[in-house]
Amino acid sequence: MQFLPKWWNWHTQGTQNPPGPRARAGSTPAFGTIFLLLVLAFPSPIHPSEVMDRIIADVNGEIVAASEIRAWRAIEPQITEAEALQKIIREKLRLQDIARYAIYTVDDAEVRATIQQAGLADTPENRRAFRRKLVIRQFIKERFEALVSMPDEHVRTYLKETFPDMAEPDPAGSEWREARKLLEAKELDRMISEWDHTLAEKARIRYIEGNAPIPSPSPKK
Repeated sequence: MQFLPKWWNWHTQGTQNPPGPRARAGSTPAFGTIFLLLVLAFPSPIHPSEVMDRIIADVNGEIVAASEIRAWRAIEPQITEAEALQKIIREKLRLQDIARYAIYTVDDAEVRATIQQAGLADTPENRRAFRRKLVIRQFIKERFEALVSMPDEHVRTYLKETFPDMAEPDPAGSEWREARKLLEAKELDRMISEWDHTLAEKARIRYIEGNAPIPSPSPKK
């Protein structure tokens, strides 16, 4: 029997006598598929800053995010998250009310000087935070401080009750001036607390499920 090579006419291999199909165990995956499988098999660790921010509350349609609480506690690390949340809500209510009256602007130099006085780093987050505080301070000064007036009779009564052995108080003396300053500061605090109370009563505050506030006393200024 005559032996014929597998390709007896290699010139016509591709047309007249093509090679038969070979059995294959499977196709080789593309490079993109291999890369995707490696990524899924060995995921890279997620940095905390890359985690999606979490909504904590809704204040008249304005959200409070978890990042805001972290930023507030970076300025006041001694307070709890619940206290920071209540302070943020109070600030948002104040700024919303202030926006109804006027638009206040604060100079960048004043913002940086206030940050420096607080002994904090001059970061974008701190600049935004202190700008808001200065806007509120400016509004309180114009709306409330101008209305604070302590009659002399109130000052005299306070001194007599506080220092019963004191002789007749002298309106030109240092004790009188200090007493007036103290009484005016208390009156200003009362007016601001009344303002906050009114805003809170009218507000629509919704805490996102799972983020109910921890009962705590009203934060101080």
